[in-house]
Amino acid sequence: MNEAIGEELVVLTHHPLDWYADSAETKRFLRSRARVFISGHEHLAAVDVQNVEPGRDLMMLAAGATTPDSFDDTYTYAYNIIQFDWDENDDALAVTLYARAWNDDMKRFESDDVRLGGHGQRTVLGSPNFLKATRPSIGTRVKTGQDMEPAPVEIILPPEEEMAGNSRVDETEYQNLHLRFFRDLTEGERLRVLVELDAVPNENMDHFTHETESKLLRNIAKMNRFDQLREKVEEALTKRKTNKDNQ
Repeated sequence: MNEAIGEELVVLTHHPLDWYADSAETKRFLRSRARVFISGHEHLAAVDVQNVEPGRDLMMLAAGATTPDSFDDTYTYAYNIIQFDWDENDDALAVTLYARAWNDDMKRFESDDVRLGGHGQRTVLGSPNFLKATRPSIGTRVKTGQDMEPAPVEIILPPEEEMAGNSRVDETEYQNLHLRFFRDLTEGERLRVLVELDAVPNENMDHFTHETESKLLRNIAKMNRFDQLREKVEEALTKRKTNKDNQ
């Protein structure tokens, strides 16, 4: 598990560490790698920040539950909203916990000022990797002392030889449309676009995945139908907006 500049590890598990047979080894493993550890199961909300070594902290967060086994003074319906941010003063990772608990008299969730140090509790963690840096463009390689690079947004591009015969489509256009296709369209809208372009073989209908859709987009680009694909995406977005306005 390599550490990368600009990245900190957040680990989520169902059971608390003490439930594991090798809990002592697991704790040592996490302390040297993770910045935040979140567990559930016991449904007793609690937070503990441990200083592992100078400049390196570990937040241990025990989450509550929206459906605990019992409801009394100890157990209550609860959940948390967790915000990760960069603290400019300390140049480090800041974690803010917005605790929510059930008010049975009002029958609603409200801010919880008791658990987890209070609603909106903000903690700055010693985080050696989460440091200020120039924001890179998508796909731009950033070299550091360890020659590391940030994790890019995954954009599956057609091989160069597949796109070579289509002079109307450059790499940037394909990236942008690919991103819009998966970001802006719902699953049903994406499928409708592909069906209307006769791009979906019958044998793929039973196991339709993200990878399948990406391959179909590549096939459309290879067949010089990129402009048709772009028009269908725009039509789908326009149709959704029109339906929303008419409601």
